[in-house]
Amino acid sequence: MEGLAIVVAFALIFGRLLAISAVLRRIPAPSLRLPTGPIPDTWPGIVETQCPLARRLSSEERERLLRLVQIFLATNTSTDPVGSPLPKR
Repeated sequence: MEGLAIVVAFALIFGRLLAISAVLRRIPAPSLRLPTGPIPDTWPGIVETQCPLARRLSSEERERLLRLVQIFLATNTSTDPVGSPLPKR
C-alpha cells in the first residue's frame, strides 16, 4: 500500500511538471538583437584554444557565440578579488 502511495505521488508531481513546462513553452521569448559591429581579430583564436567544444560549431554558430560574448562583455563589469572595477582595455 505504501509503495502505491509513492507511485501516485510521483505521478502527480511528474504530471504537474509536464503541465508547467507546457505552459512555459508557450510564453514567447524576447528576441535578442545581436551586435553587428566587427569582432576583434583575436577572439576567434581565443575561442579555438580556450573552448574545445566550440570547435564543433558551424561557422554561423561560432559567429553567434562571439556576438553573445560581445553582449556579455558590454553588459557585465569585471572586478578584481577586492571588488574594484578592472580597467577597460
